[in-house]
This record gives sequence, structure tokens and C-alpha cells, in this order.
Amino acid sequence: MRNAIYQANETKVELNSSLAQNNDKQASLKREQPVLERELGQFLDNVGKLASEEQRLSETKAGMDGDQAGRQAKVEELIAAQKRLSNRCGRGARSLLASASPWGRFRRNNWRRSSRCSGLLLRKRN
Repeated sequence: MRNAIYQANETKVELNSSLAQNNDKQASLKREQPVLERELGQFLDNVGKLASEEQRLSETKAGMDGDQAGRQAKVEELIAAQKRLSNRCGRGARSLLASASPWGRFRRNNWRRSSRCSGLLLRKRN
């Protein structure tokens, strides 16, 4: 019977110790709970701010994507216009050269004649 009383007391001491540890942990959690609630509130506020920032950035990105597409279309349009002008200038230059060749020959021939004539005139005066 002493043995049973000893074991019962030993069990009682262990349970009291476990109960005291449990009470200490609960008290610690109760002290930390307001701090944790504050941190959780700040975390949720940050999540809300980040969600609104993400929405704003998505809208900005969509606007920039649309702007970029418009500018790209304008660039392609300008490239096509430049090619058309380049082709037109090339055709015009070839046409000008084709028409200038006979005129150039005419002027060169007449210049030679006028040079010969002026040389003759100079010789006659002397």
C-alpha cells in the first residue's frame, strides 16, 4: 500500500508539473496573442496594398502594351511609306538620267561648237 501511495504521489507531482507547464505556456500565448494579432493585421494590410498595386500595375501594363502595338503599327506604316518613296525616287532618278543624257550630249556638243567659235572669233580679232 505504501508503494501505491508513493506511485500515486509521484503521478500527482508529474501531473501538477505538467499542469504548471501547460499554464505557463497558455499565459505566454495570451501575452503574445496581441502582438501576433497586430502583426497579422499589418500583414493583411500589406497584402491588400500589394493586391491594389498589382491591379494598378496590370492596368498600366495593359495601357503600355496597347501603346506599343499602336507605335509598332505606325513604325511599320512609316517603313512601307519609306520603301514606296525610295522606289519612286529611284524611278524618278532613272527617268531623269534617261532624259538628261540626250540633253547633256546636246549641251556638250554645243559647248564644243561655241568654244571653237569663240576661239575663231578671238583669232579673227587678233
